[in-house]
Amino acid sequence: MYALSEEQQAAVTLAQTGGDGAIVARAGSGKTFTLRAIAETTRDHTLLLAFNRAIAREAQARFPPHVEATTMHALAWRSIVAGRPDYRRKFTASTHASDVTWCSAMGLDANDAACLTHLTAIRSILQAFLVSRDPAPSKRHVSEALRRWLASNLARAARKDREAWWVRRAARTWRRMADPNDPTPLGHDAYLKLYALGRPRLPGDLLLVDEAQDLAPVMLDLLTLQDAPRILVGDPAQGIYGFRGAMDAMAASGYPEVRLTQSFRFGPEIAEVAQRALRIVAPGAKLRGAGEAGAVTFERPLATGPRTIVCRTTLGALEALLEHGEGGVHIVGGVQELLDHLKTASAAWRRQGGKNVPHLGRPGARQSNEDVTWQAFTAAADAEPGARRVARHLAEQYGEGLPQLAARIAEWHQDAEDAPVLITTIHRAKGREWDDVILWRDVRNVPTSPGALARSTDVDEARSEVHLLYVALTRARRRLDLTRLSPNLKRFLAGG
Repeated sequence: MYALSEEQQAAVTLAQTGGDGAIVARAGSGKTFTLRAIAETTRDHTLLLAFNRAIAREAQARFPPHVEATTMHALAWRSIVAGRPDYRRKFTASTHASDVTWCSAMGLDANDAACLTHLTAIRSILQAFLVSRDPAPSKRHVSEALRRWLASNLARAARKDREAWWVRRAARTWRRMADPNDPTPLGHDAYLKLYALGRPRLPGDLLLVDEAQDLAPVMLDLLTLQDAPRILVGDPAQGIYGFRGAMDAMAASGYPEVRLTQSFRFGPEIAEVAQRALRIVAPGAKLRGAGEAGAVTFERPLATGPRTIVCRTTLGALEALLEHGEGGVHIVGGVQELLDHLKTASAAWRRQGGKNVPHLGRPGARQSNEDVTWQAFTAAADAEPGARRVARHLAEQYGEGLPQLAARIAEWHQDAEDAPVLITTIHRAKGREWDDVILWRDVRNVPTSPGALARSTDVDEARSEVHLLYVALTRARRRLDLTRLSPNLKRFLAGG
């Protein structure tokens, strides 16, 4: 057992006061080690709320027996779904529900050319509602992306009508989702919402909340209802889920605070570069590298040995795959979602152009979304970033060669333990670390000072980009390759 640092001991002492507290734990500063030390100072039933199931399972094996490591979704599952055959059927249906199923649930005509556009919009509204603290869907859950789409496609009067219609459909769909006697599917965020609306008491006399900088409002609302002391742990500079409505619970809480600034993941070389990004959003913040000495390269790229490429976007990850695929790669999160969208894009492209483009699926297999028009597919891609938009980009670039491209992607993709190159987006890299890390060329430029950040056209968006850069920079343990970044960003990170 390693000895606690002075900062970690201060965090343990804060928890021992019996009140609420917040621990700002910078990247690699040993927050799990500190949480375990806190847990070992008490015999009260302690609930550790982890960011995902994998972290919860790992913590359960490492923490004392009186600690229950779980997730809020797992608590909600146990309360809402596990003992209810009706809700279990609804959840099972959600795991394989097609677009056609959801069109039916929303009262949409799957044969209407606009169906996929409506489906994408209503899903977006529903998702924003599910993570909110609100009791029902409303116009406040219409995203700026949807409003921009409306502004570019409809007249002013028609926009309001369309927005209101979408919201009504979302509200009706939510009522059907919540009804145990209705077959409409009920997914993970939906049963968590039902759990939160019941205002439950969480089963713990002490609550340890990990990744508290990225809590959905529905989760934060649950925490504020509790009588047990809450210890929130996280790094506000790693808050990267604001686009999903996540909030920094630590900043919102006003709890007494301690800071862990000494990183044991990497040495001073990487810490120095990462701190330049950190101080844009947290002036005066400290990040000290206490790990093994490493290296940061701006000119000579890493070219051999196992390495991880960290990308800003799904499209960037695809570009990295196409560049490195022949040697074998693994995409964190897999490629199946992309291949599914490519299948739909291929059918829509063929229908639009009248080209003889074969299906991407197995010969004779039933294809989902075969009747989607190219216009409907592109409209949905415009309203929803991610794999669907990447599929549209590839269809426009490769046309009739799309099936061959999809076959190559499937062939190149290997298991993680076999692939010499691992490719991930920054969001999927959260909480993980590797010896050698390459930042991809799609990592965006950022304001290079707090003043420049404050003068940004969209301060929230600019801050989010700084957070993403900081997360990407702090994934490396030994070597960090920044050669592919823009000249301006390299100059800033090099201290120039």
